[in-house]
Amino acid sequence: MASTEYSFQVLHTPEDFIALRPGWDRLFGQLSAPAFYQDWRWYDGLTRWLFPDIAFYCIYLHGELVAVVPLRPLKAGWSLQIPVCKQTDLVDILLHPDHCNEAVMDALLQAVAAHFGRWQKLVFERVRGDSLAYQLAQTHRGFLHTDVMSRNTFFHTQNTESLTALSKKHLKNVKRFQRKLAKEIGDPLFEHLRSDKQSVEDFLTIEDSGWKGKQGKRSSILSDPKIAEFYRDVAAAFAETGQLSLSFASVNQQRISGQFAIVTGAQQSLLKVSYRSEYQDYSPGNLLLNDTLHKAALGTEVEEVNLVTGPEWADRWHPNTTEVYQLTLYSRTLWGWLGYGFCRLKDYLRPFKHRLMRRRAG
Repeated sequence: MASTEYSFQVLHTPEDFIALRPGWDRLFGQLSAPAFYQDWRWYDGLTRWLFPDIAFYCIYLHGELVAVVPLRPLKAGWSLQIPVCKQTDLVDILLHPDHCNEAVMDALLQAVAAHFGRWQKLVFERVRGDSLAYQLAQTHRGFLHTDVMSRNTFFHTQNTESLTALSKKHLKNVKRFQRKLAKEIGDPLFEHLRSDKQSVEDFLTIEDSGWKGKQGKRSSILSDPKIAEFYRDVAAAFAETGQLSLSFASVNQQRISGQFAIVTGAQQSLLKVSYRSEYQDYSPGNLLLNDTLHKAALGTEVEEVNLVTGPEWADRWHPNTTEVYQLTLYSRTLWGWLGYGFCRLKDYLRPFKHRLMRRRAG
């Protein structure tokens, strides 16, 4: 049975967050499938550079930390959300596997009411179906709205047999691009490093060279000083424990594509994959990913290479995918009921809207 003796504490100052680290790290070590975006170091970077208004809702049982739910206010008001931005394609909470129950959810909602005041909804956006946030949300006794918003793409790399599921046609094309590169420019060299400062800067330079936003406005990592410092901080923090993995494809001593990855347990998560645009005719990103997958399959450390997002270009590989959700938990109040009702009304009207748009397009 779920215990009713849970207590809560809400931490929102840098000093409180630093003091939380020992308990956070112990809880992180108890997770069955931890991810980089649950690591204290990841949130340290987020709070310092991107989200200074994060509050950490901590749930305890007899003084032992059993859950941490990071939340920040939404602009809409009366609402809180697990922090998301362009740099957070997947998110999750920390929750001890033995404490996913209604009592923990009730303690969280009590903490929200005590710290934030009157609220209408909590939003858990960009969570996988096997995430701890998704599992805890199912215990909510109020209204819960579930939307599929995207997908997460990944590859099994336990051994070389795992790669037999990949598209043979696409692998043939990758080999053709590699032969073309070797013939016209030079043989590619692949590097997989557990990192140094210059390699981080090389990756950021490659990522900056190949990315532009609308109307020519650059939207690369280096175009925003805060985001650039966030990545530098994350890189330095994970490099200390050998978990930062930077990979490059080079030709004639110039790095032409790169990957920024973090290894957690047996999972290698590719946060960013970039290449120099002048080499796009040789598909340098695919060449590097191919080498990364084969290196992982030949080794014993990495059993899954995860792209974190679900890019359409990856479909050519025939990867594994899983759905990513937006969960909205409404309060057990009149405002919560009205919010949930409005959301369901939009669900009902959506097919008619799509039908009308198709008619206009036709």
